[in-house]
Amino acid sequence: MLAERLASAPIHRTLTSPAHRCVQTLEPLTQSLGLDLELIEELGPDGDPTYLRTLVIALDAATGAICTHGELMRPLLTSFRDNGTRILTQHDDDDWLLGKGTAWELTLDSQGAVTTLEHIAPARLPACPQHDRAGV
Repeated sequence: MLAERLASAPIHRTLTSPAHRCVQTLEPLTQSLGLDLELIEELGPDGDPTYLRTLVIALDAATGAICTHGELMRPLLTSFRDNGTRILTQHDDDDWLLGKGTAWELTLDSQGAVTTLEHIAPARLPACPQHDRAGV
């Protein structure tokens, strides 16, 4: 679904944590755009949030896609809040904002500062009939 949403975006680079799930997340987008997927160790769960912030600004959110982990996004989200960055979301709690499968669309001003974060909630998948019972 992410590849579909970003299909017309002017993305020129895709960077990801080497974690298998992150690679799987960006592979459809990367393939549809004919790009190489760049594996970056510093985007892993033990990476440096400062590196992620620098990368977001240097890459320019309008031309790049990055897949990382909540461990790195949590301090980045805090720093954006502290700077007054506008956050567009259905719920404003960290468990919701940093849940698995979450995506963010960033808007930058002409100086490269992030002005808006739009939270893209994970898609709800239909329940499996085998597991759609109370307590399962």
